[in-house]
Amino acid sequence: MTNQNKSAQARQRRRSSDGRFADEDKQDSLPSDTKIQQVASLLTDDTEPDFNQLLTATGAFDDPYETRHIEFDMPDGSTINGYALDEGRIDRNKVPAGWHAYSVMESDSDEDGETTLSIDHDGYVNHRMDFITTEDLSQRIDSGQLTEIHGDDWGFTDNDLVDDLAEKSGDDDFDLDTELEEKRHDMMDSAIRDQIFFKSDEENMTALKAAAWQTINHDEQNKGESTIGDLRIAPSINPHDLHLEDMSEEQIKEARKYGGWDPDKHKYVHFNQDGDLEGLTEKQADKLIWDNRQRILQAVRDDESANFSTVNLLHNCFNRERQVREHDYRTPDDNR
Repeated sequence: MTNQNKSAQARQRRRSSDGRFADEDKQDSLPSDTKIQQVASLLTDDTEPDFNQLLTATGAFDDPYETRHIEFDMPDGSTINGYALDEGRIDRNKVPAGWHAYSVMESDSDEDGETTLSIDHDGYVNHRMDFITTEDLSQRIDSGQLTEIHGDDWGFTDNDLVDDLAEKSGDDDFDLDTELEEKRHDMMDSAIRDQIFFKSDEENMTALKAAAWQTINHDEQNKGESTIGDLRIAPSINPHDLHLEDMSEEQIKEARKYGGWDPDKHKYVHFNQDGDLEGLTEKQADKLIWDNRQRILQAVRDDESANFSTVNLLHNCFNRERQVREHDYRTPDDNR
């Protein structure tokens, strides 16, 4: 049956939305990389990376097989472990949640012929390599501890990142692509199953928004449209990510009429499932994401290009909530 409350544009095609849930002042926007890192830090610690953390690290590199395990021995007896691109740079936008990227600079040889290294957040002069580590080195860098690392105090191990993954897996036939796919399916199946434990707090909403945005991008790049395209939300003040330029003024006017979008009234806008431009308050935008959490999780499960760091973040959020609730159920004085 034709819905007469839909615009002609919507009846002509059930357009997938293509925008970002992002506020112009970035106060409550789609999670930035920094905000995602902050959420991840609540769910992880600085101990040696486990198998899942190593899987997330693969997302920082175009070819994980070229990523070498590197070690720096510190004067206090500690060792900084990481994964480096020798004579290469790491795109900071690709660094997964829970990991930190740094640059290594190489000094000129001294009179004894020794070359020393220094580590900084992002260096350019005398740049030797970039590396990632699960340890936050900010305090060490700021205190000057990493300005002079001698040749005997650092080096590459015999392993690359995939070698370390294979060793931790214990599987002689380890295959990275297969492992990433199977892990994504298992972790998202678990999240979907246990979503009743999920609470709409800031950390969980950050993970859901990031997952929705990334998955829609991947779907539209790989398939042309996304099953959760209606969850792409843009600020009314700057809705360019919805590609309204592809529509005529008449089509926009009609879509606004049937979707109820008033740019002066609504903070956000998206294409609803009928293909009309629906205006949203901030509370309504959050509710839209929250009410469709199962659709988001399923879309991430089906996304062959999913960032494993996002998969792992979602899984950790759900796992944290499940453990908290299970503990609550075991509490003797629980009167619920």
